[in-house]
Amino acid sequence: MRFLFVFLQILWFVSASFSLTREEEKYLTEIPFLPTPIKPLVVIDMDYSGSMQFPAYYRCNFWGYYGSKVARCGYVRADFSPQKVYYGYFNPQACYRYNPSGQYWEEANCDCSANGGVGTESCLSGNFLNWLVSSRIDVTLKALIGGKADCQGDSCILRPQGARRVVYIPSLNCRIGVEPENYWWGDYASKDLLIKTYDYGGNCKIGNWVRYARVKIPADKRIGVLQRIFDKVDLTFMFYNSYGHYGEIKYAFYENNLKKLLKALETTVPYWGTPTGESLWEVWDYLVQQNRHRYEDNYPYIGRRTYKDPYYLKEGNRYIPIPCRKSFVLLISDGEWNGRVDPARVAYRLHTRDLREDIPGPQKAQVFTLFTFSDSRWGKNSMATVAACGSFEDLDGDGKPFLVNCYYDSRRQNFPKNQCRRCLCKEWDKDCDGYPDNFFYAQNGQELEKSLTQIFTKILSVSGTAVSLPSTERKEGSGGGIAYGSVVTQATFQELYQKDRAVHWIGHMYNWWLWLGNGNTNIREDTVHNFVLDALGSEEVDRILEWSFDNWENTLRIKACLPDENGAPSSNCAVY
Repeated sequence: MRFLFVFLQILWFVSASFSLTREEEKYLTEIPFLPTPIKPLVVIDMDYSGSMQFPAYYRCNFWGYYGSKVARCGYVRADFSPQKVYYGYFNPQACYRYNPSGQYWEEANCDCSANGGVGTESCLSGNFLNWLVSSRIDVTLKALIGGKADCQGDSCILRPQGARRVVYIPSLNCRIGVEPENYWWGDYASKDLLIKTYDYGGNCKIGNWVRYARVKIPADKRIGVLQRIFDKVDLTFMFYNSYGHYGEIKYAFYENNLKKLLKALETTVPYWGTPTGESLWEVWDYLVQQNRHRYEDNYPYIGRRTYKDPYYLKEGNRYIPIPCRKSFVLLISDGEWNGRVDPARVAYRLHTRDLREDIPGPQKAQVFTLFTFSDSRWGKNSMATVAACGSFEDLDGDGKPFLVNCYYDSRRQNFPKNQCRRCLCKEWDKDCDGYPDNFFYAQNGQELEKSLTQIFTKILSVSGTAVSLPSTERKEGSGGGIAYGSVVTQATFQELYQKDRAVHWIGHMYNWWLWLGNGNTNIREDTVHNFVLDALGSEEVDRILEWSFDNWENTLRIKACLPDENGAPSSNCAVY
């Protein structure tokens, strides 16, 4: 179906100073002629396999897990590069001192330029600490929610997590252990990370000590992409690993609780294998609102035609379908799936099959993939194939993405595709770079945050949810008691892309009067057609416009009423 995008902007030209009334403030914040906003639904399906415990900036010599589910990364030889900026819980541009009473690091006005930009025992570089302690899950949570944290009052303590490893750093003569406290037993989620420094080939240049890796920050600095977009989209979060979590929902959109969403993300334990395809079937079951595949028990989040159903909305005492809901799946993974189900096949079905035959019009999902923390060719190929199969526009009508086989092993379909660089793959590659437009690749924290921002910006754009306010121009007219009159401008136009053509403007421009007076506030059309606001009178008067949207009929209704003697709507109305 076509969507109407409304772009509105307000500009006041007033010669005298005045204070805004409550009614005036309402018109600065609410657009009376828009339908009830239907936010896009985004299902975040995130890889919480054991590799997410691995260090973000150097290798892991993986050899299993402890009983506590802490991964073993063994002994690693690595060197810090001060020329690079390492993303993590610490500010890479700042220096840090350890607070022994609070057992956390905090920014300090000290010099950490010694030892090649590492610092000293009493003052360490935030960039070095990020390089040393950050795990893949730390970097991901930093980008998504600002990091795993305990917050009280106006401050938060960020709590790094991840695998146990020992890092040899020849340039510092140091052997540094990075490990969760009591790593061999207990509950993974409750453990804090420790840093232990020892001499190696000489005296360690930053001393010998044992300290926690926790860092204190202001509470308003703990913010990620999800906090920024929380009020603009409906979010459902699910995760997967092969330790009994094959697509488990931990938070659903109807809970509408940001703190609960953050807690769900930061308390989930990364462990074991990567059943990506099975998890996408659980996304299917969630959108269909029927537990068909049984890889995971998500019954608490399924309730067709109730508040749990993302395709239904409560209106009065009943729940009505919302066929205009746009649904998206954001798959975050290193792409190296090892389950029995190829995720590309499921993504294809999510995008091409009608998910809800009980609702008018085909309901389909669009899939985005974010390929992270891996240079694996198979992982990249798989995530690119999933994006192509889950988002293509069927321009040639054959029901398949051009040059991509959604039923052949996604790991063996090579990307980038050279033919697509000649702009032959517009069904899924409009920028002609050989990769699907819904495929994003992030090798570090900065790229991860940037990719997430781009993904949600694109989702909001194609959903038509970006709305600004009406543009107005002061223009006095007739009518006693008028506080001031203004022109309200509405520009309307349809989707930018229609098939393979870019359509930059197809629509109309409308102008209305904004009238405030005699305790009444309303918007007027120029009924008299004289380009002057005629607010009061029994003849030759401009009608009052009132907008409503019928969610059931999916229809905009405009009621045009003559004003009474005080400028309020009368019962003499027409409906457009």
